[in-house]
Amino acid sequence: MTIVTLVLGLTLIGTPAEAHHGWSSYDLSRPVYVIGTVAEVIWQNPHVEVLLDVHGDIRLPANLAETPIPNFLERVGGRETLQKARLPSQAAKRWRLELAPISRMMQYGANRRAQVGETVAFVGYISRTVCDEMRIEVVIFSDGETQGLRNSPLPRQEPQPNPCNPDRPERRPLLQLGVPVEALLWKLRNAP
Repeated sequence: MTIVTLVLGLTLIGTPAEAHHGWSSYDLSRPVYVIGTVAEVIWQNPHVEVLLDVHGDIRLPANLAETPIPNFLERVGGRETLQKARLPSQAAKRWRLELAPISRMMQYGANRRAQVGETVAFVGYISRTVCDEMRIEVVIFSDGETQGLRNSPLPRQEPQPNPCNPDRPERRPLLQLGVPVEALLWKLRNAP
């Protein structure tokens, strides 16, 4: 029994873990706007993921705050999110975007799936630990269709230092390991 437990434990150590991220994993103080080409869409639980390639300089649309959004998102602060949205300070070329769980997307009427090669804009919140990862609140398709991915108010958050915050462009390791946490997480995600 001890050998079986040891072998199982060693096997799990080499397996990258996918975590379900709550709102506390994201900096809710500054919503961010990104636009790019969809490279991949992964329909899975606990969250749908989109890999988005950003090319060149992006600009914040002058009328972003007036973008039509679903009524349920309007009622829980979605308009304020659009008004506060800024461009990210880091020049990530590929973003990993976390959307709502599949069941909630269906509940929100978010039936349209972004297609690989399509240009799509997103508004959401940057991760506190991985500077090229966001949790998405609004999807804006190139034809103007929008999808809201939240139906309750955002939780209150105490201000915390965040190296991924657009107001702080420097990128420092979160842990004093000599290697940025982003690099460690990338290695875990891309381990054979």
